[in-house]
Amino acid sequence: MLEDKMNHTEEIPNQNQVKRSVVTASLFKHLRAISCLGGIYRSANPGEKMTRWDILKLVYVICFEIVLLTNIVFYIFATYNYAMDLRPITRLLSFFFVFLICLYLSFVYSTCLSKSFQILYVHCCKYEERYGFSDGFKKWVKKLRAIVVVVSLSIALSTLVKYLLTGVYPNVMNDTFPSSTFIEPGRSVGLSITFLGYMFMEMHWNGNYIIVNILSMLLWQELNRVQTQFKELAKSYREDTESRFNTLVIHFDVITEVLEDISNYVQHSIFTTVFLTLPVTCAIIYSILSNQVTSEELMVYSAGCVWALVCVGFGLFIDALVNLKAHGTLQYVWGLDKERFSGKGLQKVNLFVSRLTGDSIGYNIHGLFTITMPTLLGIVGTLVTYIIVVVQFKPSGATCLCNCFRNVTGSDM
Repeated sequence: MLEDKMNHTEEIPNQNQVKRSVVTASLFKHLRAISCLGGIYRSANPGEKMTRWDILKLVYVICFEIVLLTNIVFYIFATYNYAMDLRPITRLLSFFFVFLICLYLSFVYSTCLSKSFQILYVHCCKYEERYGFSDGFKKWVKKLRAIVVVVSLSIALSTLVKYLLTGVYPNVMNDTFPSSTFIEPGRSVGLSITFLGYMFMEMHWNGNYIIVNILSMLLWQELNRVQTQFKELAKSYREDTESRFNTLVIHFDVITEVLEDISNYVQHSIFTTVFLTLPVTCAIIYSILSNQVTSEELMVYSAGCVWALVCVGFGLFIDALVNLKAHGTLQYVWGLDKERFSGKGLQKVNLFVSRLTGDSIGYNIHGLFTITMPTLLGIVGTLVTYIIVVVQFKPSGATCLCNCFRNVTGSDM
């Protein structure tokens, strides 16, 4: 099975052999720009030479990864110093793993998954040539340039604001900027590199966030278009109901093939986002509840955890809507006039119903799970359970706010 799939990908023509559709070309042009800002290099197409612009992008991505690697070294030194002084290292390790995963994704997407991006582009071109895109998605594509500019400027501004705010609170500064404990002139250089690292890191995570949501929007719009056509077919009394049904099923199959290509490309980003955000958030929550922290630390880290969880939750919700829309077609298939189908046509209807009632259609993450609404609910339930357990069984030394939480929960029991 794996060998057949690999041979299939090798037979896919390169991008120059596919007619450049207007919407697809514009979409992937902006996706490449977003990826580059996030430290992901897109290699030249097969058979093409690197241009000066490609060389500049490659240099930028190399500098991006060097900055991240330098910050990882900073965090290693800071963690060692904290451990020698018997100071808490939980938050330092949390930020260390954030930088490490960001570096990993930048390297993997620039090398191993560059071909997956090209395959996705080819299939989207073929899809647009055959079916076109919905008007709703075309409007989103037109807004991409403004989104890229606004996000880039907001990241640069927000990083500067965060640096200025954390500079007011030394405890927060030492955890988030490990080079702040260095001796001059190393301190100033280290702070500049760490500041740049945070800006690069936010560009990376926000870039991946935008890419996944845009691709999810594409799938949702196209699945919604097919679902609307099934709805119209179920309410009509056409003589060619069976042939129209077969046409819509083929359209649905093509969309699921594009969904599979998108899933293969974005699954690394979704996997690391979910399984990095949750452990890091849990670690920070534990460090807050299990150690004496100032009100400033409590405010900063709580706000950061809430914002991260809201962003991840919203992203997973958008991804789960793709699954919901794909299986939502079933209600209109049941409403079709079966008397207008032949025996062979009824068999195709039953096969299609079996597919919609079988395995979940959506983002499959490394074969571990498919993102659905129950998946999102399970993640929320796990996090809430963890917080309750930590609050109930935390060590004795804690802030007054945490003691209030514990007294309330204790009195309720």
